[in-house]
Amino acid sequence: MVGRSRLHLLLPGLFWPVATKQIDGGAIRPKTLEKALARANHERFHGDDLAETLFNLFGVRADAHRDLPVGAVSYYGAGGDPGDACWASATPAHLLADRDRLLLFGLERSDVQQAEAERLVALFNAHFEDDGLFLIAKSQTEWYLRIAKCPDLKKTSSIESATGHHIEEYLPDGIDGQTWRSILTEIQMLFFQSDVSQQQDVAGEIAINCLWISGFGCLPDVKGAYNSVYAGQSLAKGLARLANIPNSHLPPRLVDIVDSCGDIIVVVSDLLESELDVDHAKWKEALFSIDKNLTSLLEENKKQGRGDIIIYPCDGNRFHLTNEMLIRRFWKRGKSLDYYGFKKASCLNQQPNIID
Repeated sequence: MVGRSRLHLLLPGLFWPVATKQIDGGAIRPKTLEKALARANHERFHGDDLAETLFNLFGVRADAHRDLPVGAVSYYGAGGDPGDACWASATPAHLLADRDRLLLFGLERSDVQQAEAERLVALFNAHFEDDGLFLIAKSQTEWYLRIAKCPDLKKTSSIESATGHHIEEYLPDGIDGQTWRSILTEIQMLFFQSDVSQQQDVAGEIAINCLWISGFGCLPDVKGAYNSVYAGQSLAKGLARLANIPNSHLPPRLVDIVDSCGDIIVVVSDLLESELDVDHAKWKEALFSIDKNLTSLLEENKKQGRGDIIIYPCDGNRFHLTNEMLIRRFWKRGKSLDYYGFKKASCLNQQPNIID
């Protein structure tokens, strides 16, 4: 028997309610995922989205009264040097008027041309220079904001949380909340009036008419006794880099990355990206690709007698599965993803706990 390993599999967007209800007119049934979730130990885990879950795995707990430094860590993971400065994520987005309210939508990389990004960044920096704000675009849709002094804010909402919703309930709150709500409004006016936005409107394209700013803070101290991290997201790469853990891109097959021993973090973001794009077909395709991958992984684990798999939907829950559970709990039938998507508070009475 080889050494025991634990694969921490992060699947943000797994319980996307809109998709599970609307695709094909009803629930969809990824059989291996259903079986794994039904036979696993279902526990609470402190992390209501991808960022919170990743930070928690690296020993940084989210707090409703202070923000998580998503911007600084992501900028570091994207190859930037945050130094001791305060940073935030500043994601280009689109606001759509819905009567007297505004709906937020994210943008795909293909929606933003490099030249457009450069022009908007230059416009922003010229406008806010005297306010101590400086914007950097690491790619068409991955932008970061350097702030002269970190504001006093409660935990801000990520774009994945706010996308598809009216923004009023997701705006910054805290002592400096009103200041940053005013800044966001000023950015909306600046971008809406820009040549870039006007030209996009004329061309029938999705206009970049706002920035969604969240994740204020400086680089934190992190800890994580993991053998490796497999992820393409800048946040995961930044945390791995801070903890001096090797990071690699995710290969096509999960079974190819499992070491003989140790803990591994794997982030599969395809479901989340489909959710942000509100793309049902893409979400369904990603779901069944994950299910196929998981089937091969469980078969190999059973054959080799190795490996726990801990699945994190990044919604405040986790599912801890061992080979023994998979075999001995054969009588537990899989439930549809609808069940978990709408019943995910079923174990709220349990205390959140951390994997040691």
